[in-house]
Amino acid sequence: NNNNGGLRRRVSARQVKMQPRGSVQFHDSIAKCRTGMVLYPPQPHDSGHLLDQHGKIRLHEPVTVMDPETGGDKLINEVYLHISDAPGGSFQFRGGTSVGMWVQAGDTLLFDVVQDFVDGTCHAGPTASLTPTDKDATAEEDKDRAVRLIELAWAMRAEGVINNVKDTYGFLHYAERPVDVHFKLFQVLPDPLQRDLRRNMMGYEEKSNRPLKLEVGTEVSFDLSVHGTIHATAAANNHNQRRRNQSNERENLKAQRILFLPPKSIVTNKTLGKTVEAVIAKQDAKQPYAGTVELKDTLQTMSLEERHPLVAKMIDAYLADSNATDPLVFHDVQTSKEDDIVLQLIESKAAQKLKWRHTSSDDKEEVMQPPGKLVITKIEEGAGEEPQSAADDAASVDQSDDGLSVA
Repeated sequence: NNNNGGLRRRVSARQVKMQPRGSVQFHDSIAKCRTGMVLYPPQPHDSGHLLDQHGKIRLHEPVTVMDPETGGDKLINEVYLHISDAPGGSFQFRGGTSVGMWVQAGDTLLFDVVQDFVDGTCHAGPTASLTPTDKDATAEEDKDRAVRLIELAWAMRAEGVINNVKDTYGFLHYAERPVDVHFKLFQVLPDPLQRDLRRNMMGYEEKSNRPLKLEVGTEVSFDLSVHGTIHATAAANNHNQRRRNQSNERENLKAQRILFLPPKSIVTNKTLGKTVEAVIAKQDAKQPYAGTVELKDTLQTMSLEERHPLVAKMIDAYLADSNATDPLVFHDVQTSKEDDIVLQLIESKAAQKLKWRHTSSDDKEEVMQPPGKLVITKIEEGAGEEPQSAADDAASVDQSDDGLSVA
């Protein structure tokens, strides 16, 4: 009996018959070989995260499905991502006490769209396609199908070269300035994700006789951030104050989601001129055969975009995505030097189109924590806002009405 004195009905199965494996279906395939951007990733069950356990993806092209309530057609622009289908799944860090996801907001995935029979919800399902153009692909076995990570979010991506590897950690040399970056070995992306990313981002197919691996000299790309909570105090309140506080501190950079790159992928120098004429202006008394010369003709140096190509790509991609109406929130805290590069490129490329600020302790949404993360927002046409300067501290903290919506 239930609490109201009525009978509680139970559903039971009888005359159970075994069916061939794979013959029972719980969902229907709606569209194959589709791509979309992760709005937020699924969360491990023991992560204590406040967001929905399922992740969510915004489709690059909408899909028409049948509405189970009306029987008519409806257009969907977003689908769920179950944690069991997330590329690479989850990983443990901090001695196994914490769990993280390889997939992050802003990543691009390749998948089939499927609709559940029970409630009509749509989610990303494993696909046989290896690239977005591989629309007629078939898979002989289920293990060959997967939701694929085909492009990493440009925000916070950087490049470098491995220069030291120990038992559980290593160091790499940052390509954009002379500083070493620390990484844990568990932050190297799993092999299946590595292959999918190189195939789709670079058109590179692995050679069985010369596989890319973790060793000194390997070129890599990675998410760049800082150890600990260096920015958690002044960062959220005053950008210049943060810069002054860090000017005397040793940089403490870390690399995450490390992707091996094919040889000669990273451009570290540029030929500015050939057969250049110059006059020796000064010799170095402490170092033989060294000094400075005065050029006869002025040469054009590398532009800011050439020196920081991944930041430029991030800004271009965000501006080009007409569906990206939510703020672009960096998923970790950067140093003031990395932030300054982003702000300078916004000022030079999109001063009338983008605005920025740093998250603070006043931000209530969980995705906006911890304080000090960079947030970039599109300026609505006709808003008439004044262009920001990288030194404009007031603007970085006063723009708190961006109205972030996750999902």
